[in-house]
Amino acid sequence: MQASLPAGVTLDVFNIESASILTPYPQSDIPLEGPRIATLTFTAISPGLPEIPAWLDGLSDLPGFVDAVPNSVELDEQRGYTVNITMHIDAEAYSNRMKDEAERATELGIGAPTGEETGK
Repeated sequence: MQASLPAGVTLDVFNIESASILTPYPQSDIPLEGPRIATLTFTAISPGLPEIPAWLDGLSDLPGFVDAVPNSVELDEQRGYTVNITMHIDAEAYSNRMKDEAERATELGIGAPTGEETGK
């Protein structure tokens, strides 16, 4: 995320809101917002007046990028410009680091135990 921002811009606050293993992520009713698995909200600090369109273009190269919206830009006399952005991501953001193990478990017929198998 930091590497997608222009030189001199630093991340200040970073929040992730995502689905749980049991609950899918709620989807938006807003027509121009795409399907997502999570929402990232972050605040970045820029020493100069930020070029928001360039920032959004940089974010679009990140894996899983769906869309991004700048929420606010405020001048902080001490730190520079504070920019708050909301970004939605899709399943392309997953690393799939367990993919091979999952495929092997499927081949072997190994899966998560059911309630009957665990005695619950």
